[in-house]
Amino acid sequence: MTDKSYSFLIDSGLSKGQAVRTSEVLNDIFALHRYPDRVNAFLAETVTLGVILSASLKYDGTFTLQVQGDGAISALIVSVTGENKIRAYARFNEEMLAQKEKKFQEKPTGLVPAFIGQGHLAFSVVQNDSNEQYQGIVALEQATLTECVHQYFRQSEQIETAIRLSAGKKNADENEWVCGAVMLQRMPAIPSLAKALGEDEAEELWRTAVILLNSTTDEELQNVKLPIEKLLYRLYHSNNINVFMPKEFVFGCRCSREKVIEMLKSFPAAELESMRKDGKIDVDCQFCGKKYMVQTEELKSGD
Repeated sequence: MTDKSYSFLIDSGLSKGQAVRTSEVLNDIFALHRYPDRVNAFLAETVTLGVILSASLKYDGTFTLQVQGDGAISALIVSVTGENKIRAYARFNEEMLAQKEKKFQEKPTGLVPAFIGQGHLAFSVVQNDSNEQYQGIVALEQATLTECVHQYFRQSEQIETAIRLSAGKKNADENEWVCGAVMLQRMPAIPSLAKALGEDEAEELWRTAVILLNSTTDEELQNVKLPIEKLLYRLYHSNNINVFMPKEFVFGCRCSREKVIEMLKSFPAAELESMRKDGKIDVDCQFCGKKYMVQTEELKSGD
């Protein structure tokens, strides 16, 4: 099974959307890291939000979504290339996570403040062969990551946006995960269409579309036997839906020995010296876990 994302339009272009279900890519990532379930759940959401947000943009480069906080889970990072290759990792304090988990079970609160704490959610797009860069950032002031993304669009883009997302294990006894999400955004009305419909009818169409989106169940979003495009038609078959050809995406790490050496050459000499041991520097890729051993001589200018 290949993970796919779909773009779609409804109500004659009054609203556009993205829909995705991640499964294979999640399990490829999780197999490399063996994170606790709570970290996997957050990272599954971050990966899926990264896919759905990147799919709404046109770019030839790398889209990166980062969640940074002062809590037990201090970082969630996912990057998506223009070739639809995804990689991701998390940073967390195991002892603090166990404490927060116990406290959360005793008195459930918002997931983000409970486990990630105060911080921010940020995304950026870096274009290939260009200095052009797009950035967005929002404080972690909501209960879930999805609600934080909602807040960003309300505050920074002023685009009416609705997202329905659900992540979980395929089987409680196994470590295979799935996450489904649908994002809907209200578009500026085409003048001729706005005139034909009127403001009140256009507003009612948007409200109806959001109500239909929120009617989606966790089971539907996570059900790998229900193709995501069929879920879209189930939701919006009466809304003149137009679904476009899907994008297929896979796990893919971009690390290489050349990139590691290039990165190390940018470090100050004193920092490189502190990293050196027995005439070499060991570097682990945080995304895929691949280990690189770089000899000091390889970092000399001109080599």
